[in-house]
Amino acid sequence: MIPRGNTFARRTVVSRKRDAEGNITGRVHNNPILDSRLYDVESTDSKVTALMGNAIAKAMYAQCDLDRNKYIALDELIDVKCTEDALTLEQQKLTVNGTTRNRKVHKGLVHLLPMEGISLVK
Repeated sequence: MIPRGNTFARRTVVSRKRDAEGNITGRVHNNPILDSRLYDVESTDSKVTALMGNAIAKAMYAQCDLDRNKYIALDELIDVKCTEDALTLEQQKLTVNGTTRNRKVHKGLVHLLPMEGISLVK
């Protein structure tokens, strides 16, 4: 997913961008800020645009956490249920050096999410 205006669109890198003579545009550099390579990127509506490699890499990294797990923004959350493993509010409290905070845990929570192509309404 790469930003496209105010939304995100799924795109595919088709090839390196070339000039009128067929030469590859942009230069490789060890410093990513100075790397000027351009790529032809096709969106789902078949429009091809040129993007810098840095913009593509930034969009890819923005979709992953520190453990390289891909995550996707949800359109909606249908329901949340607690199992027997869920912590109570008292069990969530954590005191360190005299400061009490609530733990941010999702243990025992089951999320009901919509799946593409499956309708829950009859």
